Parts: sequence; C-alpha cells; structure tokens
Amino acid sequence: MPRYYFDIHDGERLAVDHVGTELDDLSSARDEATRTLSEIGAEEIPRDGPHREFAIAVRDDSGNVLFELRLTFHTRSF
Repeated sequence: MPRYYFDIHDGERLAVDHVGTELDDLSSARDEATRTLSEIGAEEIPRDGPHREFAIAVRDDSGNVLFELRLTFHTRSF
C-alpha cells in the first residue's frame, strides 16, 4: 500500500507529517485529507475571529505534492 503524508498549515504554522499513513490509493488519501480538514475547521474556526485559512498538502514517499486542499473562513459584514 502506498504511504501518503499530510502536511497541515493553519495560516501561521506548518505541521510537517514525517510518519505518513498507508492508504489504498489517491482517492482514499483525498478522502482522509477532506475528513481531517473538516475536523480542523470545526474545532478551530469558531474561536479565532472573522478570517482563517487552513490547508493540507498531501505528498507521496518521494516528497512530491500530489494535491492540496484549502478551507477558508471569512466573515463579511454589510
């Protein structure tokens, strides 16, 4: 099974995944990244004000970034 690495950026800090996770395929890695980003958003956005951005870059064993997911929370008053 291939190993995927999930590097998480919260707009201020980068957490590099040095361990990785074995998953069946790229689709499974995308599902895992989506689930993780959703959980981060649910935990972090409500307490940190009107604008936050989170990202997960998914890498392979060679260090190549395969894709990136972003979640942006922005409040605009009218």
